Amino acid sequence: MRKSVLYNWGFWALLSMNGYIVYYYSMHPNSYSTIVALYWVQSVCIGIFNFLSLITFPNTNSKITLSGKTITNKGCFSIFFLVHYGIFHLVYLVFILIDIVKIDQLNWRFLKAAVIIIIASTAINFIQDKIKTQKQGANYNTMFMMPYARIVPMHLMILLPKFFNISAPYLFLILKTLADVLMYFVYQKWLFKQGNTNNSNL
Repeated sequence: MRKSVLYNWGFWALLSMNGYIVYYYSMHPNSYSTIVALYWVQSVCIGIFNFLSLITFPNTNSKITLSGKTITNKGCFSIFFLVHYGIFHLVYLVFILIDIVKIDQLNWRFLKAAVIIIIASTAINFIQDKIKTQKQGANYNTMFMMPYARIVPMHLMILLPKFFNISAPYLFLILKTLADVLMYFVYQKWLFKQGNTNNSNL
């Protein structure tokens, strides 16, 4: 495991990117609003494309148990994800606009360019994953849960600084890095390697 991490260039590229964001913030403190806004937009984009992955999952016989109720219709399960994940982000949008993001400090030119890149890269990943899923299957349960890792940094960014009087920006950047790494390893290790599970419990 340690050896595979050491030679995993994707992992180090991810860490380097997050390290650069921390460095950039330390040099430009006014960039925090832009970083948080971009993270929120990227998280929403990931959620939308994950919904498309769930709704177009090739196995129509998937059976998932959610809170004691068995759902056999992948359309219902996909819509549940879209609504549930969407409500989280709608609530977080209200909180970050009130307490964290300052509109006058947003770098709109950078945001527009970054959003285009995010949408393009997420769409490319979606197409690649669909091709890979058709060939070797995927874990429907893991596909459903994976984007929720991005909720943790936003949730703790809002709550912890108020209770413990700690720096919100650096806390968020650390949690963001951990969430990115977690999603990366879930994607690499579990999404495809477990195959297409027909009966998943949540």
